[in-house]
Amino acid sequence: ASATDEAGGCSGSSKSGLDLRAGGPYAVRAGACDEPWVKQAALILQREGFVVILDALPPASAARVLEACERVEVEMLAYDPGHIGCRDPGRYSFGAASRSGHMLHHPAWRHLLDCQPVLAVLAAALPDGFRYCGGGGDFASAIAAAVATSSAAAPSTTSAALGPRRAAGAGAAAGELAPAEALCEFRRPGHLDERLRPYAGGAMSEGLVCEARRETAVLSDGADEMREGKLFPLPAGAAIIRDLRLWHAGTPNLTSRTRFLPNVEVQSAQYAQFVDSPHTFNQSECCVCRAWKCSLPPKERARVLCPDVFKELSAQARAASEAIVAASSAAIPRGVRPNFAQLQQTWLKGAGKGGKGGKGCKGGKGGKGG
Repeated sequence: ASATDEAGGCSGSSKSGLDLRAGGPYAVRAGACDEPWVKQAALILQREGFVVILDALPPASAARVLEACERVEVEMLAYDPGHIGCRDPGRYSFGAASRSGHMLHHPAWRHLLDCQPVLAVLAAALPDGFRYCGGGGDFASAIAAAVATSSAAAPSTTSAALGPRRAAGAGAAAGELAPAEALCEFRRPGHLDERLRPYAGGAMSEGLVCEARRETAVLSDGADEMREGKLFPLPAGAAIIRDLRLWHAGTPNLTSRTRFLPNVEVQSAQYAQFVDSPHTFNQSECCVCRAWKCSLPPKERARVLCPDVFKELSAQARAASEAIVAASSAAIPRGVRPNFAQLQQTWLKGAGKGGKGGKGCKGGKGGKGG
């Protein structure tokens, strides 16, 4: 395949270099929630920092989420006719554009919150508990620049025990730390994933994060092995559970359709306890973060789940969502921020060439879609 292949590969092939078949090293196929695949998925997540769950979302649910994504895309592009984007040209974060910072007031997101295969794997991977902390996602329009961008996820030095920007002790083995936060991302019908494999498997270990940051230029300047480590093609309804500390990158969208990656966000019980500490939430000096300014934005503890959506969830999903339920539907800011678009050129910064700031949108939180 050429560089214009519809699958949008960043080097000469549209086929991933990863074995994404069920039963392979990175993927499982969802079945009954008490079957061995759940334990296997949890082991993959702990080992690799991500796992692909095939058939996680039923076709009807996937279609409802796609419809919602397309509606919001139209609303966002009305404020950005030039496709400036906020995740590099033509790339967007739902959360950074949303007035609430999240998408959990949209009824379709209940299908993601209540995805039983994902809930089963999270329960196995995080036996001490977890809770939802938000939801949104990203998308790449059909005119997105043909450049693979790279970045470290925002909490790239997050320890489940210590919180943001405080590295754990040196020598921690990969997989030793439970994910502090994770994304559960879902494939939409007819679209392709845009995530790359984590570099060197090192981001699960706090001691390796700084080392990984020095490899940014490799993603921009050509490492074929990493460029072929794409998490696509994947069928509609597949889910990716990803530790937010993992390196990831985008591939060019060379298709004729927008590619959506909606998500919900999860905190481990241990990290949730840290978030619930008396932070100042970006306003002033924070005794919890031990910094002149709190490292957590207000959206980290926002109540943005519509009560009407909450009522439609299963008992298990409601238990995981209680901390983010808004007092009322009217209490949630609605609509798109008119000034969300801001030109980014993260591949320049990633390659050590300067350029506009890193990943993130004006007024939004970098590294977390939604």
